[in-house]
Amino acid sequence: MNKYPQLVLAETSYDDYWLNKRGKNLGYTNSFQQFRASYIAEKVEENSSILDIGCGDGGVLLKMKEKKNFQATGADISDIVLNFLKSKGVNTLKFDINDFSQINSLPNFDYILLLEVLEHMQNPEKFLQIIKIKANKGIFFSFPNTGYITHRFRLLMGRFPMQWRTHPGEHVRFWTYRDLIWWMNELDLFQDYEIEVYEGIPILNKIWKNLFAAAFIVKASVK
Repeated sequence: MNKYPQLVLAETSYDDYWLNKRGKNLGYTNSFQQFRASYIAEKVEENSSILDIGCGDGGVLLKMKEKKNFQATGADISDIVLNFLKSKGVNTLKFDINDFSQINSLPNFDYILLLEVLEHMQNPEKFLQIIKIKANKGIFFSFPNTGYITHRFRLLMGRFPMQWRTHPGEHVRFWTYRDLIWWMNELDLFQDYEIEVYEGIPILNKIWKNLFAAAFIVKASVK
C-alpha cells in the first residue's frame, strides 16, 4: 500500500506487455474483471452486438460469453491479443484508442465497452462524444476510484495515489465517486446513466462509496 513498484524506464511495446507479462495466462480474469463481466452480461439483451474497445486479451468478453449469447467483437492495437481472441471465436478489429479518426470507419453496435480505458486518455470527453454515435443502445465504461481509502492513506503518508504498474504516466485522468457524478452531469451526452461501485471493502463500499469502493462501472444509455 505504501510502496512503489519498480520504475521501468526502458520502452516496452504493448505487444511485449501481453507476450511477457501475461504469456500463457491470456484470457485470465481477476475479481474486478469478473464483476464487470457479470454486471454487463446482466444488463445487455440476448444476441446483442457488443464492441469492446481496448479489450486487451478479451478476458471480460470471454467471461461474458459464458453467461449469455451475444455477438462479440474485440478492438485493440495488439496483434497478439487479437490473434488470441480470433482463436477463441471472437471477431476482432485493429483499433488505436489515440486515433479518433478511426471511429468513423467503425460499424454500429448495440453496446460499446470502454473498460479501464478512459483514464488513459487526455481527452476522454471528446472520445465519448464521438464514439457514442456508434452505439445504438448504450455504452459501458469503468475506471478505478482515486478516492479509495488506500489512495487516501498514501496521500496521508506523503505519496500520490498509485494506479500504475510500470510507469506513472499510465493514467493521465483520475476520478472519485463525486467527481464522476459531476462529470456525467456536465457531459450531458446520455439519456440516462447508472453507476455501480464494486470491490473495496464489502458493505462499507455500498454505504460510503467515495471512500470504500475501489472502482466504478457506468451504464450510459444513448440519446
